Amino acid sequence: MKIINKIHNGLAQYRLNKHHPDGVKADSKPIIERLFKCSVEGDYAQVDFLIDLLLTHVYHGLSKAHKTLLRDVARAICKCEIDYEETRSVQERLVSETRVLDPKVLTLPAWLGLQYFFIRLGLFQSSVSVREKAYARAEADAASGSKGRVEKYLFALIDRGDFSKATAVLQSLSAKVTDERYTVLSNYLAISSGGKPHMEPKSRIEEAYAKYIQGKSIAIVGPSPSGARNGDEIDDHDIVIRLGYKGSIVNEEDFGSRTDLTYYAIANVIYYLKDQNCEFLEDLDFVSFKSSNFKEHASDELLAKSRIFRRNRYYFCGSPTMAQHALHDLLHFEPASIKMFNMNFYLAQKKYYDGYIPTKKQRAVYLNNVSNKYYNLWAGQDTDTAGFAHHDMLSSINFFRNTMHREGVVVDDVCAKILSLTSREYFKGLEARYVQPFMTVGNKWQD
Repeated sequence: MKIINKIHNGLAQYRLNKHHPDGVKADSKPIIERLFKCSVEGDYAQVDFLIDLLLTHVYHGLSKAHKTLLRDVARAICKCEIDYEETRSVQERLVSETRVLDPKVLTLPAWLGLQYFFIRLGLFQSSVSVREKAYARAEADAASGSKGRVEKYLFALIDRGDFSKATAVLQSLSAKVTDERYTVLSNYLAISSGGKPHMEPKSRIEEAYAKYIQGKSIAIVGPSPSGARNGDEIDDHDIVIRLGYKGSIVNEEDFGSRTDLTYYAIANVIYYLKDQNCEFLEDLDFVSFKSSNFKEHASDELLAKSRIFRRNRYYFCGSPTMAQHALHDLLHFEPASIKMFNMNFYLAQKKYYDGYIPTKKQRAVYLNNVSNKYYNLWAGQDTDTAGFAHHDMLSSINFFRNTMHREGVVVDDVCAKILSLTSREYFKGLEARYVQPFMTVGNKWQD
């Protein structure tokens, strides 16, 4: 075991150093995930080593007081030696220490990695001040004129909803990127700000899909119970889309009774197409997949109505959930209207309807088939800091907020209330739901 740990530590240090002698360009997420794996296993010597590795190689520009505070609270959380109430004063101090820092003390990847680390630790509210520094660093980096850095600044501006500046930055990129890339960036700004994206179908199936969507009223139905009894309103739309459709509807009063098409993530494809009876998909009009890996498992009939959707790859930080992917894709095809139902951004007491998430036995099937380094290490305690960090919930909320500028794009009342919250109010709600009940002394991590 000691030899294995030395190998892991050497790999961790190599990842940090391979691009730069100070490791400032490295992605710290694999190190953070290794840290939490060691925490679950009770290997606290390795936890200490990896925390120190992060602070000395990636976050070395932080003040001494900031690093000491972060080191102490990270160790206490990973070793289950701190209660949630104790972290509240720590978070206030972390916010204060962060606010006075010059954004240039860390690189942009380091700021974003630090935000990821804070969320992974359950310190959601503290991560907001780190994100502000990341925005400022992106702006400073863009002054270099580097194509990649200017693009990142463009995504930061769109994320914040500053569309006038974003338009100017996009124009400055016209001479630096290919026409194809410029069209992609223009489309993302248009989708986010209420404009009309330029769309050319990539295949015959997409031509058919464009005709199917254009001019229609669309309901996108998420998996979160709201108790709003919107079933009849959902069914009144021309097209009803269910995310990750499993072949049955649990509560028609809340979720409606119709399903015309669905959107699938990669893990869903492997589990449902490879290991389950999915004949119900052949009754749908279209099926949209995240990648082409569905093809080897799909029937000829299913292939005839399947397509790869246009993924949202342009977040300032994090990876979109399926709701954001679906909305981004659909807005390329000029629907008359879109209304989103049963999406509460995880603030409800029940995250999903029964059966949406596979059982532990079912989950083991597709986790064996999917390399998922972000697997939730708090899964046994009903928390999801890994998922929240990976998807970056502020990016997800900001994308929804931005698309609300578009005429005809709306959400149900429950989601509208959530979108009206400030970032800190939203994160405070997540902490109350997913961190506060479980962050207690002696409550060991569970895998």
